[in-house]
Amino acid sequence: MIRRITASFGNVSTDLWDQVSTWEDQDCNEVAHCLRALNAWRLAYFEPKYGALEALEHRTDGDDPPGVVAIFSSERCSMEHSQIEPEHRKAAYGLQNRMWKHAQKTGSPMPMARVIPAAEIVPKRGLAQAMMPGGLQPWTFFEDEINALMKIVVERAREKVLSARSSSVIVLQGGLLTLLVDSEWQTVINAHKAAARAIQGVPEQEKHVFITLYEVLREGRFFTSIYCKERGFAWRFADPGTDARPIEGLI
Repeated sequence: MIRRITASFGNVSTDLWDQVSTWEDQDCNEVAHCLRALNAWRLAYFEPKYGALEALEHRTDGDDPPGVVAIFSSERCSMEHSQIEPEHRKAAYGLQNRMWKHAQKTGSPMPMARVIPAAEIVPKRGLAQAMMPGGLQPWTFFEDEINALMKIVVERAREKVLSARSSSVIVLQGGLLTLLVDSEWQTVINAHKAAARAIQGVPEQEKHVFITLYEVLREGRFFTSIYCKERGFAWRFADPGTDARPIEGLI
């Protein structure tokens, strides 16, 4: 199934959501984050290479991959989207949703839950305990957490490259980054550089562009990085909508 919506640089807005209001949450998420990636690297990569953005196609039920196609004035660009979540956290979200639905049905208090760190080792039968406010571990090191997420970035990148039918922009969507001190940014940047080096070892990676996106709690913006053979590695902050500012960090 192929669904086409009108889109232009900057319109992560009411107009976009009106067009996808009846879609499944996952499909909406894929389109929205692909458009955010296009906006974040609009001036530095996409607009000079492809021209103006005119539409997006979302493809499912055998018409994928690619999952999304960006239609520009001069060319079409295949895109793939994947979430950067460890398997134990995905399972925890599923359990949490079931607990909340049960609470709503029975009128019970809504259970409290914590986001399980990616670096936390969770036994197969330990999800419920790990989700409690105290968890199985009192805390994890920030660097360990980022490195665990970057390991997933490389795994998801490899999976998408192996399944791609053509050259693609691979959008890797992370969760919320909560940074307590400014020095932690260098840890984030160094980890992304290491992930980009690891991706260089993936067969046929040179055909693709890899973009990561994270919402930043303190900044109200996205942290994003891009890696491809033709331009190397770069990072920047990007507003959720249109962002015409220059790249803030280029490695």
